[in-house]
Amino acid sequence: MRVHIPKFPHKLEELLGRQGTDEVVDFLNEAFYENKEDVVQVVGDKFDRRITEESSKLRAEIGGLRIEMKEMKAELKAELKGDIFSLRSELKEDIGSLRSELKEDIGSLRSDMERGFTGLHREIAGIHKEISGIHKDNSSQTKWLLAVFLAAGILYPLLNQLMIRFAH
Repeated sequence: MRVHIPKFPHKLEELLGRQGTDEVVDFLNEAFYENKEDVVQVVGDKFDRRITEESSKLRAEIGGLRIEMKEMKAELKAELKGDIFSLRSELKEDIGSLRSELKEDIGSLRSDMERGFTGLHREIAGIHKEISGIHKDNSSQTKWLLAVFLAAGILYPLLNQLMIRFAH
């Protein structure tokens, strides 16, 4: 395997000659070939070190992010607790005001119902008086009818006897 050396110095080539130049190139090729594994090893080691360094940096960044995430999580929890507490307080206030409004509405409804029932009681009392008057009238009429029927029952046989006597 021959390495291409782009610009082999002309003065060196003149000084060494064609055969000397070929030998130097062969020597360099052998040196490169023999050192190739060492160079690959050194480059690989440097690459491994670099990967290790970058991995360490990445792990440190990830660790930092984890810490930030835990802090953010704690902050969010605290914020949520505060928001939940505020929400509970607002709900308690709203429920309290709703209860007051409901009590007022129920009180108002009771008053309206009591006024309605009072008016209804008056109407029922008036109807009761009317019924009582009608009952009195019916009772009086019934007494008169009974008296008339009783009188008719008593007077009819007498009148019948009288008519029979005077008719003969």
